[in-house]
Amino acid sequence: MDTIASEYSAESSTEDDSDKHCSEEDVVQSFSRPVDSRSSAFAILVMGMTGSGKSHFISRLTNGQAKVGHNLESCTPEVARHKLVSERGQEIYLLDTPGFNDSHTSDTSIVVSIALELERLYIRHNLQFAGLVYLHRITDQRVAGSSRQSMRVFERICGEKNYPNVYLVTTMWNLLDPKTADKVGQSREKTLVEKDEFFGSMSTGGAKIERDYGDQGSAREIIQQIVKQKSRFVTTLQQEMCDSKKKLVETSIGRLLEKDMDKIQDEYEKERKELSSALNDAHRNQDASS
Repeated sequence: MDTIASEYSAESSTEDDSDKHCSEEDVVQSFSRPVDSRSSAFAILVMGMTGSGKSHFISRLTNGQAKVGHNLESCTPEVARHKLVSERGQEIYLLDTPGFNDSHTSDTSIVVSIALELERLYIRHNLQFAGLVYLHRITDQRVAGSSRQSMRVFERICGEKNYPNVYLVTTMWNLLDPKTADKVGQSREKTLVEKDEFFGSMSTGGAKIERDYGDQGSAREIIQQIVKQKSRFVTTLQQEMCDSKKKLVETSIGRLLEKDMDKIQDEYEKERKELSSALNDAHRNQDASS
């Protein structure tokens, strides 16, 4: 059985993008900080609300190299990529996404950031996923509307066919009152799993339900389960945007967030152009110095 190496090599990176939507030319031209896209390499997407424990989860796997926040402001302003190495030498890329319902970053910007990163991984690096992780605090007494919306966005990114590769992780079990933790935690977990408005649809579709107790062992065990998975896949959002050539507004997320999609599409196109301009400047500077 393959396991995660005890010492991690980790890095956080973002890349310049191109204004050519899923262009084959990008595959050759724009590797500013390439990932290792050998057949053994794969990615794991980590999503959740701000404060759900995403960065803390990843920090325990990367020897503290992922910044951990202690308030309701996301410490991941855009998608960060962290590299782990298994004992067999597999390259594993954890994608730490910005949290929804953040005080400084709009949900619109977060959707754009995630869409750009997924497009980049698929087209430029041919890097597929082994698992998709969604984190939710077990300490929450109720599930807010913003949290339900975050779950729906996650569902649309994944796609129903990928539910068997989804890991729904309730976090912060260690923060429950020890005297009532089992009863209270199990009751909340049961509600999450059974109701379609929460995890119900994904659970019925084959998603795994896991618990995170805040220690390194919990995080490591979840990742090891994913490492053992044989299947590799791309998300529905990647297929819609890159294979079917749909604009972001035309994807399943676009239909979900229809009232905000004009703003989302405008921001998406603006960010792509800014990244393209930065990439062109870098190329010109490189040519001038050579």
